[in-house]
Amino acid sequence: MSAGAQGGGPAPGIARLAIVLQTFALLAAQTGRVAVAQEDGGGLDAPRPASARDEPREEERAEPRTAEREAESVLPPTQPPERWSGPRVFLGYGRLPLDDGFGQGTAHEGAFGGYAPTGRVRLGAYAALGIRRYALGDDDLLLRASVEVGYQHLPRRGPVVPFLVLEGTVGGLIGKRFSTTVPRGLFGMGPVAGVDVELTRGLHLGVSIGWLRVSLAGRSHDLALFRVRVGL
Repeated sequence: MSAGAQGGGPAPGIARLAIVLQTFALLAAQTGRVAVAQEDGGGLDAPRPASARDEPREEERAEPRTAEREAESVLPPTQPPERWSGPRVFLGYGRLPLDDGFGQGTAHEGAFGGYAPTGRVRLGAYAALGIRRYALGDDDLLLRASVEVGYQHLPRRGPVVPFLVLEGTVGGLIGKRFSTTVPRGLFGMGPVAGVDVELTRGLHLGVSIGWLRVSLAGRSHDLALFRVRVGL
């Protein structure tokens, strides 16, 4: 055996020993890391930090909102309050002066009437029954019927409806003069203005004033008409 072969014999054995020692060192280091992680609570069973993957998707977040919108769409829509279109029927009280030539003649009457649902055009009629004071005897019976045509302002909101109409009236007085029944006719027309106020749904209160030029028994009279009424 030569000298060169003897000098290189131990080299492979030393290399193998170094590899084995290095492998044991790596295993020991890995084992130490695992032990430290278990002591710190960072094992496999420990909760992992939240990440973007744990957050709900946009579709999942949108589902409750979509359900709320669907529930709202199922509910019936709220209807706006219906606008009042003016009165329909009424009972009223009126006062007008019908001079009897002796310092009396004030007439008091009750009225019943109604209006057509014609929007801004105010079209109505009423019948009135009352008495007229007579200074020299029994009171006279007053009968008359009237028609109204004009304009009423219907606001978009609010319960107040003002109006202006032309009223035409026809009727008569029935009274006694020296134990004799004397009927007398009357007719005339004139402007009337007023306002109706809706108190509650289906109930209104109205007031009006007017000036009527009437003919009674061949004589002309200027009548200042005042009326209050309540109705539906």
